[in-house]
Amino acid sequence: MDDRERHTIINEEYADFVVEYNNNLNFFERYPNSTYNLINEKYAVLHVPVQYFGDNAIQEFGYFILPKCFGLTAFVTNDMEGIKARSVHAGENTGMGILIGIIDSGIDYRSTYFIKEDNTTKIELLWDQSIDSNKYPDGFYYGTEYTASDINRALSTDNPMEVVPSMDIIGEGTAMAGVAVGMSSDTLEEIGLVPGASLAVVKLKTAKKYLMEFYGIPETAVCYQQNDIMMGIEYLMRSAKRLGKPIAICLGLSSSQGSHKGEDIMSNYLNENANQPGICMVIGSGNEGDQNHHYYNKLTPPNTTDTVFLNVGKTDKNFTAEVWGSLPSLLEVLIISPDGEKVYRVQADFSSQRNVHVSYQETVIFIDSYNSEAYSEQQLIMFRFRNMTEGIWRLVVSGTESLESEFHIWLPIRNFISEDTYLFNATPFTTISSPGNADFVITINTYEPVSITLAPFTGRGFTSVNFPKPTVTAPGVNLIAPTLFGALIPISGSSLSTAYAAGICAGFLSDSIQKEEKNNLNTAFVKNMLMLKAVRRKNAIYPNPDWGYGYIQ
Repeated sequence: MDDRERHTIINEEYADFVVEYNNNLNFFERYPNSTYNLINEKYAVLHVPVQYFGDNAIQEFGYFILPKCFGLTAFVTNDMEGIKARSVHAGENTGMGILIGIIDSGIDYRSTYFIKEDNTTKIELLWDQSIDSNKYPDGFYYGTEYTASDINRALSTDNPMEVVPSMDIIGEGTAMAGVAVGMSSDTLEEIGLVPGASLAVVKLKTAKKYLMEFYGIPETAVCYQQNDIMMGIEYLMRSAKRLGKPIAICLGLSSSQGSHKGEDIMSNYLNENANQPGICMVIGSGNEGDQNHHYYNKLTPPNTTDTVFLNVGKTDKNFTAEVWGSLPSLLEVLIISPDGEKVYRVQADFSSQRNVHVSYQETVIFIDSYNSEAYSEQQLIMFRFRNMTEGIWRLVVSGTESLESEFHIWLPIRNFISEDTYLFNATPFTTISSPGNADFVITINTYEPVSITLAPFTGRGFTSVNFPKPTVTAPGVNLIAPTLFGALIPISGSSLSTAYAAGICAGFLSDSIQKEEKNNLNTAFVKNMLMLKAVRRKNAIYPNPDWGYGYIQ
């Protein structure tokens, strides 16, 4: 990548792929007319002219390298009263000397909750991927990087936005930062857990239109791409190393795509970096627990067939569903329309991969299937529905007659389809969002801190291969947080509990620095501390799919 090629990163005329090139630059020769931007020595983002990205893109390029799409997990509640994160947390460590890294919608740097008593910013670095300039971070080739010096200069003027024009127009990133470190420079009111910590923020650019259209995501949805998130994580890790500070990286975004096994490019990337010195990775479990977006069954001979009922809402014309099956059994799926017509049967055979599209009345269904998807080593049948007819569709799932057949179906996250599209007899378990199923990261569920009850919306474990997740559960319902225009309001969601947990992790990191225990500055140490210090109720078995190893305060 160089300055002549970097326009391909943000250009809608180029499709993006996340590839594993393993430090072999000859890998890219197989993609003519393309460019690439290296994430690290193993992973890169490939940019290919979008004309090569068609309806058979999964068969042409591979499911595993297509960027997955992520959405927001914070929402405003109707409750008039909320609770400050600082009033829940009993710890005394202020997080001094620690960075908290937030990858989300950006931050309102003008808020008094991110300005210190001396009127300087708490934000050490801000990478706004959405503002194109020549002031991009070294080695990343897009966006604009603002330093603390830039932000302080902006704050000293009558119109800060003329100096640093970065805005959080959504509010989730600002709310997360407030829960983690917020303290008003005007009133000295502490709302965040570790007001002594500083911030490094990545404002993600929004997903490209071609990718949202491919997955059937509404154009009005706030949507981010996997490759930009991975670039954001890499930026935070490099920046922390350059600044000589440990960092708690906080990711609260959510995706229901993938096998939920914790084995994919993004999960592998996180696992490979989670235990670097000075790095702590904290990931949210998402808000899919009560959405009826997940179905599971184990078919045991002689009963090897199950009928799954999918209600499609009036407004959900385009969306995606993924069926994942455990090998060696192979699934076949018969699609039946709301009027009882047998539309198509996805057959179980020895074709390693297939791509077909089926038309029925006004509906078109694109079907991609793998007998063994590259990373998960599980069967994948992916449906991309177009112009879907409203009503109850049936998916008749059959397994190999002589084998147990275990399968999952996941619909998109709540932000990408309406509440009128759902699965009957859905299960709340195995709904932890990607990349929260990665083994080595700290995965956070959500609870209501007054009654100490599990939030209905929180994702639940375990992973699809029964690996214990989440790690622990943190407060994330009706937390008082700053948002747009300086308002403090109660906000709920997985991103808030993740920010809360990141604050506690920053406290552990700060303690280790004070005690000169430098070997403890990684995700594994902090995860063990969280699990040991978590509150566990009597007569309950831990870890469990709801609370993990317990709840933290």
